[in-house]
Amino acid sequence: MQQKSHINKGLIIAAVLICFDAITHITRVNFYEWTTFAFAAIIIVGLVMSIYFYNKELNRNTSFGILFTHGFKTAAVIACVFFIYNLLAVYIFFPNFVQELFNNDISELKKHGTLDEKMLKENMEMALKITKYKHFALTLIGTLFLGIIGSVVGSVATQKKSTNN
Repeated sequence: MQQKSHINKGLIIAAVLICFDAITHITRVNFYEWTTFAFAAIIIVGLVMSIYFYNKELNRNTSFGILFTHGFKTAAVIACVFFIYNLLAVYIFFPNFVQELFNNDISELKKHGTLDEKMLKENMEMALKITKYKHFALTLIGTLFLGIIGSVVGSVATQKKSTNN
């Protein structure tokens, strides 16, 4: 059996995330709450499966640290590829996404009654920049955080060989 590296596994999971994100943008459901949970589930389930197959390739003769390291390296690949996709998506594929995200944030602020209309109008350009940078930062940090969770869950859930014979 040929071993797949963490890079290959990370690229596969990132491709699934990119397809999911593109479909949600095209169908205009990207601001629905369920998409966030589905995104997280794709990452965590993908990492658990990656760790399971890695453990199986090593004949279940591994430790938590080895499995976690493999999972986190896979998560780092996912985060890098998805971040690059997000840069392309915001600037090329879906150029109006930041404005939609900004409008969504404003509607949430209006709903909670915490919006200062005068201040917003004075600082509209800066608010759009902050929204864009916030999106990029949350994409990278959120993907890595989900990668840590997936790596821990996968490392704990994966069976190891019994040392008691």
